[in-house]
Amino acid sequence: MRNSFPRKYGKILWILGTALLVLFFIAVLLLWGMRTVSSMQEAATDPAGVGFRSGSGESVRLQKLPGDKGMAVFLPSCFDGVSVVSPRGLQVYIDGQEYPDGTPAGDAAAPGEHTLCIRDRSGGETVPEETFTVYAADGVDALMIRAQKGSVSAMNADPAKKTTLSGLCRILPVDGGDPQEVACTLSGHGNVTWKLADKRSYSVELSQALPLLGMEAQRDWVLVSCVYDESYIRNRIAFESARALGCPYTPQERFVDLYIDGEYLGLYDLTHKIDMRGGTFDRAGADGEWLLEFDYYGEKTAGTGGFYTDRKYVSVKYPVRPGTADLETIRARVMTAEEAVLAHREDCFRYLDQDSFAAQYLLNEAYVQKDIDFSSQFFYKLHGDPLFYAGPVWDFDRLLGDDDNTLDYGGLEKTCLWIPGMTGGEDVESGWFKELWEIPGFRERVETLYTERLSGYMAELAAGLPEVWQRQIDASVRMDRARYGRDAESFRAEIRRTEEWIGARREFLDSVFSRGEERVTLTFYTRQIEDNSHDLICLLKPGTELAALPAAEDVTGWVYEDGTPLRAGDVITKSAVVYPVYAEGAEYGQED
Repeated sequence: MRNSFPRKYGKILWILGTALLVLFFIAVLLLWGMRTVSSMQEAATDPAGVGFRSGSGESVRLQKLPGDKGMAVFLPSCFDGVSVVSPRGLQVYIDGQEYPDGTPAGDAAAPGEHTLCIRDRSGGETVPEETFTVYAADGVDALMIRAQKGSVSAMNADPAKKTTLSGLCRILPVDGGDPQEVACTLSGHGNVTWKLADKRSYSVELSQALPLLGMEAQRDWVLVSCVYDESYIRNRIAFESARALGCPYTPQERFVDLYIDGEYLGLYDLTHKIDMRGGTFDRAGADGEWLLEFDYYGEKTAGTGGFYTDRKYVSVKYPVRPGTADLETIRARVMTAEEAVLAHREDCFRYLDQDSFAAQYLLNEAYVQKDIDFSSQFFYKLHGDPLFYAGPVWDFDRLLGDDDNTLDYGGLEKTCLWIPGMTGGEDVESGWFKELWEIPGFRERVETLYTERLSGYMAELAAGLPEVWQRQIDASVRMDRARYGRDAESFRAEIRRTEEWIGARREFLDSVFSRGEERVTLTFYTRQIEDNSHDLICLLKPGTELAALPAAEDVTGWVYEDGTPLRAGDVITKSAVVYPVYAEGAEYGQED
């Protein structure tokens, strides 16, 4: 009798425990079921789970387009053996035909418009029929990343660009060759583009150096968004022109369609990163090797790997974390060179390699690069060599006179000397290149390089940008434009504009550098317009009739120093300076 009480209650406790355990599992199953139903309902109302899968297992998914422009699927080149991806528990109908998961896509993946209908297998309400568009690339390699840690949204939301995404990168070559596969880490890249653009650029670090798409093996790469370049080929023009000029360490590049976790992010230019180790240089990084950049944006990190000269902020890219002594050694050498440059002394070429600086000057001058002496201007020193070399070439999406948010040059930028018009002195926008132009020997070298190496290449471009460039990216451009809600027809128009612009620019440079024709100077004093860093110094043939004038908000006209107005259609016969007339109450132009 003494043991019956514990046994009795022990049995009761065992029954209660078992019941609680059963109830727990029932609750888990109910919760799982509710989440499953919820996820199915979410998929039914948001069909992003629907997509297409290749025979090799890579998937792309349906995406909603910006501005309520419907939905689309973007297929990479060489996406073979395509089947339909149908979320579990849902019935997917395309063009009225049901496609269970894994069913060969057939006509459902044909480029053009299709209808989509999704039903819940549990008998839920049918989702109203919608339309979607299938786009297919034709000629561009695909770079597909499967995230293992991090997300695109988190990375894009970080203004400091410190949030990363790591995963597995697969490159599907357009020629049907074996895919390349490597672990990678992505992070944000760029300054203004990163802050303002809806399509971002990214730095890509591979787990090992690889020769991606036939380019030289590197670890560090950049996916350039080309977001401000409607032709998508300005960087290619600059890089190929740099090679024509013999510029060393010019980055290699290839176009790719970028996908992350099945989402199409657009057409990108995959290129070597400007880096002493792992990037463009791929050197051992010996003592005494420096990679530096004139970088306006580097001022934000002043004191963490850079220094000020009398004119500019210099970011030290290599060594990566210079000590105080190293930083002072670099700064002293740069300041010595700058002192000679600002004094317009020929002996500045005891510190600078004249040919590389002349080539860099010419490249920026010929194509009217907006960022010259402002940012993305690299220079370097190699082991055992006392000279600084200009380059490598980088960031040429702001060219050809069409990307100034403040001032419309009216086509006059094609007939100007761009770099000499940069403001200097107290305005400190100008750096070394404007001052180098004042050295006669340097000017002669620029003119020689133009005549011997660049004029002919510009003539080829003006006659017609390589058709292979255009055909290769045409379909991907349409995908990219649809992805970001932009007009697809602007691409071909921009190609034609680029050809015409280069032709007109070459004719002007030939007359100035090669033929030495007589010119008069018409200088538009534009530096005060929204802190514009240039005066527009136009070199015109005497008797030129002005077709247009520069235009800007709150600028109502232009006058000579004596107040005489300058108008479109006027004939220019002698050199002069003209000044803007501001609307009453204009916020700028109040100081001399």
